[in-house]
Amino acid sequence: MTRDPAPDTAATEIAERLSSSPDDESAWKRLADAESETRREVVLALKGRVDALVRSAPRDAPVVADALVRAAGFAPELEALALRGRGVATHFAGRSAEAVLDFERAVELYVGRGEEVEAARVHRSMVEVYQMAGRTEDALRCADLAGRVFREHGEVRLLGELELNLGNLYTRLDEYPRARDCYSGARERFRELGEETMLAFTDFNLGVVEMNANRCDEAERVWRSAREGLQRAEMAVHVADCDYSLAYLESRRGRFEAAVRGLEEARSSYAENGKPSGEPLCDLDLAEIHLRLDARRDALELAGRAAAGFRELD
Repeated sequence: MTRDPAPDTAATEIAERLSSSPDDESAWKRLADAESETRREVVLALKGRVDALVRSAPRDAPVVADALVRAAGFAPELEALALRGRGVATHFAGRSAEAVLDFERAVELYVGRGEEVEAARVHRSMVEVYQMAGRTEDALRCADLAGRVFREHGEVRLLGELELNLGNLYTRLDEYPRARDCYSGARERFRELGEETMLAFTDFNLGVVEMNANRCDEAERVWRSAREGLQRAEMAVHVADCDYSLAYLESRRGRFEAAVRGLEEARSSYAENGKPSGEPLCDLDLAEIHLRLDARRDALELAGRAAAGFRELD
């Protein structure tokens, strides 16, 4: 009689199969027949896979995230975690409305179980998701709810992450002094904790504030610092974000040759590593540069390509 592998091995095999072939019903049957601990390990392994894809290949993450949520049906205690994973995946894929539904359901589950800090962690994530969906009041409400819980429980790292998200919100609202205050608070917390990657994310967003304050040299400094940190963390999409920002800064300075070169490199990186909004954003900025150079036909072609890309993203 052939016996199944030990639980750890079985969970790894099932998770790998579902990651590569989410429609493989034989893998789903193995999961259904597995012991409860193996089912949990499969869900956790799939969540880890989704998190990795969000950082390295975000366009591939939603399919695996759907498998994650289906797998959590065999380990209901992990349903909220699975919904959070899918929410992040769909958000990074530009599908914020879908992400909101998953995050809201996850909050309901955590609140029902009395897990206050976990619910607050979801509210922290929803600040950015609501912001991208254009729901500013909801974003501010979530920030207030999360902040009160994190302070009560002394969650320094989570407070830093919340301040980072809140800074992004104020940046989108053009409230730059408030955004800088949020980023400064986040930087202090991350530096204190030795969180280099989160410090890099904060520097990246701080660069936007500095650029809009016409402090171009300072913006370049923090973006280059952010790029180094994100490259060390092997976050290719976010490295491309830094390249895009540095190129845009060059266009603001009137250094159009360097700006075009940088935007084309960033566009290629977005295409290779997967960020749906990256390519049309580069096309839009390239169109603006060509218009300023009076190359109107090239500008029209690039603007049309950007418009097509944005239509695809709805």
